Amino acid sequence: MRQLRLGVILSAALAWAPLATARADFDEAALFKACPGVAAFYAKQSAEKEPAPVVATDKARQAALLERVAEDQALRDELVRDMSNAEAISKVKEVDARNLAWLKADVERRGFPARAEVGDDGIRAAWLLIQHADTDRAFQKKALEAFLAEPERYGVRKDDIALLTDRTLVGEGKLQRYGSQFDDKDGRLVLQPVEAPESLESRRAAMGLPSMADYACMMQTMYRREVELTPR
Repeated sequence: MRQLRLGVILSAALAWAPLATARADFDEAALFKACPGVAAFYAKQSAEKEPAPVVATDKARQAALLERVAEDQALRDELVRDMSNAEAISKVKEVDARNLAWLKADVERRGFPARAEVGDDGIRAAWLLIQHADTDRAFQKKALEAFLAEPERYGVRKDDIALLTDRTLVGEGKLQRYGSQFDDKDGRLVLQPVEAPESLESRRAAMGLPSMADYACMMQTMYRREVELTPR
């Protein structure tokens, strides 16, 4: 679970949709060595009791979500190896559009998938597809509102709620709330503007996110790029 959570947090770090996964050569041990604060943060999380897993009642819907996310991540892994690969960029955009169309049609028929229906991995897969649906901000916002209105039904984690909240705010041209979104500028990862920066760390802690310093270390280590928390 610990490695998965690292990947999920990094999956939403950049506002530019195609670059939305950790590096394909992800090395947890190397990351923890480079960022001791990150190691301590996830050690503490791993020691905390997780909610009892649920057995999905809709195996077909769960399988469809997992299959689409597997393709999503495979294509993004390919893109991370070469960010100038126009063909890889095109493939990512195509799969995002296809997944969005499928998910919207599925939600129109049956509503957003519930945790009891698709299990924890299915919920996380649905969240990731929604997170990558940047061409339809209204749909992202509709999903966020549903998750917030019925947290027990959907079971979306607090850190995932924080990341989707930032995604929708940035997409609307507003200040982000939790400091999760970065721009790719001239090879540097630059933090998007944040509301009330003086209380940012407390908001992150409340949502189960690491400190900004640890988050920056994670991104710099994983993406091997300079990270700026204060834009020049």
